[in-house]
Amino acid sequence: MSYDILFWRELPNANLEPENIMEELEDMMTLRGIVPIPLETVTAAFQQHFPGTKDCGGTLEWEGDGSNFQVGFTFLDETTLTSGTMCCGDELLKSAPAMERFTRVISALGCRRYDLQQVDRRTAW
Repeated sequence: MSYDILFWRELPNANLEPENIMEELEDMMTLRGIVPIPLETVTAAFQQHFPGTKDCGGTLEWEGDGSNFQVGFTFLDETTLTSGTMCCGDELLKSAPAMERFTRVISALGCRRYDLQQVDRRTAW
């Protein structure tokens, strides 16, 4: 089973609704309040906190802690992204150290994250 977590960077006090990001943000587009992030910055942050993360040409992949993840992106252009989605194995969620590292990645990037499995789709953390 896989589990998806959306992340993005936004302007201070933008308070964007995750639904708007999911529905309106498409490749080569931006959404008012979104702050684009260089792909190399995101890649470096994941590689720092998850050594062995592989850059697979537009996605990132990692295996460890008895599970794995893949991170896909919505691109503004070939070197800049507007959002990312981490799709991870169910076992990774049970690894507190791995989830703490993911939290550090998101924090280092200045991003918000949203659990796509949330019942209340208005809860972003």
